[in-house]
Parts: sequence; structure tokens; C-alpha cells
Amino acid sequence: MNKQNLKIAIILLFLFIADRFVKIVILNKVETGFKPVSTLFSSFINKPEINSGIALSLPLNNTLAIVISVIAIVIITWHLSSLLKYKTWPASLSRKPALGLGRRGELVFYWGLIIIGAFGNLLDRIAYQGVVDYLSLPLIPSLFNPSDAFIFIGAILLALNTRLYSTLSIGQSLAGLKDKQDSSK
Repeated sequence: MNKQNLKIAIILLFLFIADRFVKIVILNKVETGFKPVSTLFSSFINKPEINSGIALSLPLNNTLAIVISVIAIVIITWHLSSLLKYKTWPASLSRKPALGLGRRGELVFYWGLIIIGAFGNLLDRIAYQGVVDYLSLPLIPSLFNPSDAFIFIGAILLALNTRLYSTLSIGQSLAGLKDKQDSSK
């Protein structure tokens, strides 16, 4: 494993462990009488609820949700492993983005966020017959948890990244055609 992939793995592992740890602490607080600690984030932390539904609390049988989660995790992990096996990428895909990870590193990180989110929710479904939701934001009508946020953020960043690169690729292709036309004159 190269240094970049190790860095990404450590960040993802930290996020996954933090999510699991906070869920355990919050569930233990419910047993002893739930009172959020007064902090900057206490207005976003609610009494946890076990959500047996899927995205945005849409109803779905827990067993079916587990099966869908396992299938999704396997497919995404397979896709991620296929990204990791290539040593080099075309020059057009190797810009140095904001995260400083390169195109490949960004994709690995975004897919990794989705995997740890799905795996965290899968563990909740197995242990609690649903996911443990305890966070709220003013514009979001239902409770959610960090695993949900990892999935959402990873998916949004993938979509934005894909859009950016398709725009860059089209622009580079058009610039290349213009250069060829100019040189043929």
C-alpha cells in the first residue's frame, strides 16, 4: 500500500471508529437518562431513535435493508479495488485537486466514505434492528447519523468530481481539436 492510500485508509478508519464510538456513548446515555453535554454541537444532538427505514426514513423491512446494504458494499468495494489496481492514470486525470490527493486519491476517498457509511449503518441494522439516528439540522426533516452523512457527502463529492472532470475532458478535447485545426492551416 502506498503512502497516499495509507493516509486515506487511516482517515476513513478514524471516521468509522469515531462514528461507532459516538453511537455507543449516546446509546449508553439513553440508559442513564439522556441529557446532551452542553457543547457547541449540543443543539444538533437529539435523543437517539432506532430508524428501521432507509434514506429519509422511508419504510423498508430490516432484513431486506441488510441484504441491499451487503450487495451495495460488495459492489462498491469491488469497484474501489479496481480503481486501486491501476498504477498510472492518463495525464488528463492527474491534476492536483483541493484535497492534495490527485484524481485517483479523491475517488478512493469518496468511495471509501460511502463504504464506511454503508458498513456503519449495516452494523446498526444487525445490532439494533435499525440505524441509530440522533443528529438534526434545521433544513433536514428527519434525524440522521454520521454514517448517513458519510454516504451523502461521498455521493455528492463523487457527482461533483465526475461533473468537473467531464467538463475538463470536453474542454481539453475541444482545445485539442482547435490546436489541430490551427496547425493544419
